[in-house]
Amino acid sequence: MDDGRACLACADVAGIEDILLTEVQILAASGSEWLRSTHHASDLFTAIESERVVLPDAESLVRASFLVRFSDSKKRRTIKILGSNRLSVVRDGDTALMERWLDARGFILKRSADEQEPDGILASA
Repeated sequence: MDDGRACLACADVAGIEDILLTEVQILAASGSEWLRSTHHASDLFTAIESERVVLPDAESLVRASFLVRFSDSKKRRTIKILGSNRLSVVRDGDTALMERWLDARGFILKRSADEQEPDGILASA
């Protein structure tokens, strides 16, 4: 999310009209001590741009929620990224579009053929 609001660009993904970041959950750990905090807003980037919220490095993010307006709907739907590789959608058909958007923005980590873990979501863009 180093690109700020620009990381939500979606004009290049047919089927998605607009995206708002509404929530992030952050986990800060130091040894056995940890702190989990959540920032929630109708448009979180407004709070970030007005310097009311400062986000840490992407590695600290453990969950993100978005309101997405798809071309087939007038109403926005909530999409969540949980952990490092789980996508929670309202409609099954939203999965492919969201994966295409996440890949286009550089949020999906690509792993080499040598690595055993599956692709992950939420790289720093």
